[in-house]
Amino acid sequence: MINLKKSPADLSKIYKYFCFMTLLFCVCTNTPDNCGGNHRYDPRTQFCHDGEPFDKCGGKEYNPSTYGCIVDGEDGKLEERCINGEYAISGTPCDTSGNPDTTDAMAPVIIEQPTSDTVIVGMVHRIFVNASVTDNGTLTYQWYSNTSMSSLGGTIINGAIDSVYSVSTLGTGTFYYYVIITNTNNKVSGNKTATARSDVVTVTVNPVINAATPLINEQPASSIVTMGGSHNIYVTATVTDSGTISYQWYRNTTASNSGGTVIDGMTGSFYPVPTVGVETGTYHYYVVVTNTNTDVNGNTTATTASNAVAITVLIPQGKQFNPDITYSSFIDERDSILYLTVKIGNQTWMAENLNYRNVGSFCFGNDTLNCEIYGRLYNWYAARDACPAGWHLPTREEWNELIETAGGSSVAGKVLKSKKGWFGMWDYEIDYSGTDEFGFSALPGGSRGYRDGFYNAGSDGTWRSATENISGTGTVYAFYIHSDDNVTEGNYHTDFYLSVRCILE
Repeated sequence: MINLKKSPADLSKIYKYFCFMTLLFCVCTNTPDNCGGNHRYDPRTQFCHDGEPFDKCGGKEYNPSTYGCIVDGEDGKLEERCINGEYAISGTPCDTSGNPDTTDAMAPVIIEQPTSDTVIVGMVHRIFVNASVTDNGTLTYQWYSNTSMSSLGGTIINGAIDSVYSVSTLGTGTFYYYVIITNTNNKVSGNKTATARSDVVTVTVNPVINAATPLINEQPASSIVTMGGSHNIYVTATVTDSGTISYQWYRNTTASNSGGTVIDGMTGSFYPVPTVGVETGTYHYYVVVTNTNTDVNGNTTATTASNAVAITVLIPQGKQFNPDITYSSFIDERDSILYLTVKIGNQTWMAENLNYRNVGSFCFGNDTLNCEIYGRLYNWYAARDACPAGWHLPTREEWNELIETAGGSSVAGKVLKSKKGWFGMWDYEIDYSGTDEFGFSALPGGSRGYRDGFYNAGSDGTWRSATENISGTGTVYAFYIHSDDNVTEGNYHTDFYLSVRCILE
């Protein structure tokens, strides 16, 4: 039997032990070790529960590892322990004394404000803000547009809810923007949201301004020029802005001002067209005029092409060239004399007689006018060194190749003679000119004896070769054309003065 004659302290211990052992219901007072009528008490945890140990306390969720709740049996209110600044069950903030934290959500701090800028129509442009909070809240953004330089009273921009906003640049003008940043913190017991308002910024959208297109005031002009002559084509152009004009000339194979070939170095308003080193014929040119203006916000360059012009290069007047043949030309750098050239078969020949003055050469009749028509007459020693650089006195074999190309010696005389300028030796009324089918344009320059005397200009032509007949005999092969159709090979003394044609090396 239990001895009830014990002290009150002993009775209390016995009663507690009895409650624990029999799991009887206890009457809660104001201590955690007394249970309400519907709660049981576990002395191991000093928590009340209504069923399984360590599971529930007063019908509330319970974390036994933190000892996070006890139940006041009088009114059933839940109390929690504050662990690391946060109530263990609800997760709401608490202060260092374990009391509920009644502070508000913190206002966001703007670290970097959006900035104003000037852009052009159609340009992609973004404005942004950089903000933070220290209370572990969540930041959200809402951008606004406005009609004035104010961050109040703006209009919400639907969908603009990020820290970065891509502004519209479809229209021109000045536009105003700002952003409201909201911090949301549901763990505080005060105001759970706080806001910050950015500065208002301007985005000025300007129209695209490109460099002005050059205006050509005077177009280049087509022309006919003589081979060896001097001729410039030019253009005049202006611009309506402050840009700088530049030029580039082109050559083309057709009468078109596009798709041509750049002429290196030709970057001025005029172009000296080449008439030497080119073939006779028609050439096409145009110029592209460029305006460069680095002060505009769009394209900094603008171009316009001139009309394509035709420059026709003709053979020189006064010489018996064949106008139906395509000639080329070059200038002898020694005396600046222009020579026409022609390609015959696989050979390239001068299309006229050499007129370089050296020791051992004469003009027919000592008349310089004859040198301009027929070239000079050379003895063999002078002839060997008379041709300009890149050319040489043809050998006997090279002459014979030309004659075979022209149809053989029996007809080559007529084929190689110029179309005008050949007369009979005794009858100047008879025309013995040839067909000049290859553009060789042979002229009857006559000859000079080794002592004195000039012979047969206008009726005979004799041209030196570089090949000696028999070494030591003083004779050299030469080729003779007379009033008939033949070309005759002969032996001429080295001291005779004959015409010279040079062949390209």
